[in-house]
Amino acid sequence: MIGKIVFRLDNWIKRLIYKQYSNNPNIHGDYESFQPIVFKGKGEVRMGDNVKFGVVNSPFFHNTYAYVEARTSVSEITIGSNTRMNNAVSIIAEKKL
Repeated sequence: MIGKIVFRLDNWIKRLIYKQYSNNPNIHGDYESFQPIVFKGKGEVRMGDNVKFGVVNSPFFHNTYAYVEARTSVSEITIGSNTRMNNAVSIIAEKKL
C-alpha cells in the first residue's frame, strides 16, 4: 500500500517538474500521461480522442520522458485517436507531420 502511494507521488512530482520545461502553448486535444511529457516548439500539436503517453509495465518507465516538438511556426503534429505511445517516445516535426 505504501509502495503504491510513493510510486504515484513520485510520478506526479516528475510530471510536474518536466512540465516546467515545456514551452509550446499550442497543444490541442486531451491526452492521458503516465510519464512526464515535454512539449517544445512554436507549431501546433493536435491530438484525437483517447491518446496516451507512457506504459507503466514497460522498460524505461521510471527514468525517461516523452518529447514532442513542433519546431517552427509552420510545424504541425497530428496524433490520431486511440494512439498509445511507449516510454521515451520522441516526436519532432520541422513542417507538417
